[in-house]
Formats: sequence, C-alpha cells, structure tokens
Amino acid sequence: MRDVSSKLSIMQLVHSLRIGGSEKVALDISSYLDRAQFDPSVCAMDLDGELAHELDSRNIRHHVFYRRGLEPGVSVRLYRYLRQHHVDVVHTHHFAQLFYAALPARLAGARIIHTEHEFFTYKTSALGRALLRPLSLFCERVTVVGPEVADYFLNTIGIPKRRLKIVLNGVDVETFNYDRKAAREELGLRSQEIVIGTIGRLEPEKSQTTLLDVFQHVAAQHPHARLMIAGDGQLADELKSYAGRLGVMDRTLFLGYRRDVPRLLAAMDIFVLTSIREGLPISLIEAMAARRPVVASNVGSVTDLVRDGCSGLVVTAGDTNAFIGAVESLVSSPELRQRMGNAGRETVEASYSLSAIVREYEELYRTAVSKRHVRH
Repeated sequence: MRDVSSKLSIMQLVHSLRIGGSEKVALDISSYLDRAQFDPSVCAMDLDGELAHELDSRNIRHHVFYRRGLEPGVSVRLYRYLRQHHVDVVHTHHFAQLFYAALPARLAGARIIHTEHEFFTYKTSALGRALLRPLSLFCERVTVVGPEVADYFLNTIGIPKRRLKIVLNGVDVETFNYDRKAAREELGLRSQEIVIGTIGRLEPEKSQTTLLDVFQHVAAQHPHARLMIAGDGQLADELKSYAGRLGVMDRTLFLGYRRDVPRLLAAMDIFVLTSIREGLPISLIEAMAARRPVVASNVGSVTDLVRDGCSGLVVTAGDTNAFIGAVESLVSSPELRQRMGNAGRETVEASYSLSAIVREYEELYRTAVSKRHVRH
C-alpha cells in the first residue's frame, strides 16, 4: 500500500482527447490541482485528439485506450494502467467511462468520483437509466453540474441524496481580460463592426444552423455585422454550405478549433448559444467571464447561470424569432451590452471561480482516499 503522505494520483477518464465540455473540465481540474499534493493525468476511452498537445504543454500525463465498440478487453487494459501508475482516484465523466471503469478501479484499489454533465442522454437510454444507479454504488460521490441535473438523477434515476453533490463548472476569470482592440487587429476585424459569435463543437445538439438563420436577418439590417464561429465537428462542411446558401458566407468567420478562446471572446460584441441540449456550458461561463453579453437557450442549467434581463437574455431553444429579437436588442444598444457584460462577469466571479471548484474536488479526492485507507 502506498504511503498516505505521498502525492495522490488522480486520473480523469473522458471519452476522447478532442475538445468538448467535459474534456475541458477534465483539463482544467488537472491543470489547477495542487501539484504538491496531487499527480494528475487525463485518459480517454476512445479517441486521441488536439487536447493531447494542450496536456503536453501543461506537463500532464495522458493516454488513450482506443476502445473498439463493446469490447471487454478495454477494461483489462484500464486495470493494468491503474496498477502500473498506482492511481488512487479515477474521476469518470459520463456513463460509458463509469461503466468500463467501475470494476477495474475496484480491483485495482482505486476510488471513483463520477461526474454527470447533463441528463438528456439518459432520456433516450433505458439501459443507461437502469444501470446508473447500481453503478453509482461503486462511486464515493456522484457530482452533477447544477440543480436541474441533480433533480433528475435524484428523482428519476434514484441516486441516493447522500451520494449526490452539486459541483459547478468554473473558469479562471483572470485569463479573460484580453484587450479588445488587440484581439480585433489580430483577427482582421474592424473596430466599427458588430461581431456576434459562438464557440463550441459543430454538432447537431449545438444547433448552429439556428445561429446562421438569426445572423441572416441581423446582417440584412446591420451592414457592419459579422459572425464568428469557432469550433470543429461533423457539421463543419454542412454549416459552411448553409451559410453560402443564406448569402452570409462572406460575412462569417469559420475559425475551426482554436486554443485562444480569451482572444476570440475579446473580439466579440455578443455571444450566442443556440444549443437544444446542454448541461452547464463552459463556453457560456467563459463568455460571461470575458464581460460579453449572452443570448442563450433555456436548456440544462443555463437558467441557473444566466439571469434573464440582467446578465444576458434567455430564450426558448429552437425559437429563431426569439433569438432574432434578443440579438437585435443587444446589437442596437451598446449600453445594454456593457451592463449585461459587467453583470455576467460579477456572476462568474461570485459563483463560478475555477480555483474554488478545484478545491472542492481536491477535498472529494482526499476524502475518498482516506475512506479507502480506513477500510483497508
């Protein structure tokens, strides 16, 4: 058994090393853990990706297990990795990672902290709903990103209340102080342009076609309006084609995957989230930290984050006309943009500080390991 005074090895287990919301959370937790007490790593069940370079730059160990469908062999490889690296805590993100890690972690003597970032996938998965409760018995704690998500897992799935804990997502607020003028010069944007933007995976649940529909209307009314879309995904080519059919391609920047999120947000005037499904979106917290007014769908825990009419505008998911009205009101009022942007920054500083959230996870990790030593 390892000396309890040594660093604790904490492994984040995610679907892939491609950038997504839960992968960003795993990266941030690993980056901000106290290195005097914790040895972090990030592992992916299925796919490698651009996150590997980010992890290398932060000196964080990473590994991909390359799961091939429903193969039991991946659990064997995971068990060997846990033993080889003396992992103390496996922090799983989403159902599949918990499903494959539960038994290997138990056999390897590692404790499990599990995080659910949303609940909409369980609504269409009877198997997931049936298995999550028994799988939760392998976990020291199950954390969720907001009250609405907690309600679902408590009342629908039946996770015991004593095992469930809300831990919000967070960001490092101080990284979002990038100079607007410099950001625009670096991106080739003029000072008089009104830049509407979004950052996220280009996937169906993000509904960026709605954003393009909204921008077509706004662009017709405001000659200086521009649209910025940062991110990559399966719909990249389709969205570009759609922008062309709408006649707004020449005023739309498709930037692909970017690591310079603070710069991109500094260059925007308005941030728009048109998702039809979300948990607690990191991109929205980042936009608010950058003092950008937001227009967002009323999905997941968005309504816990954004105070409608104060720090942003919340509209019904999929309601293009409502999005148009909300975006138009911000385009037309610099004063409203500034007031909402400042209110959003205050919200993030008060409740979504990454350092405070990582301290919560550090305490969960320490408590989980201390229980292991008591039991042994």
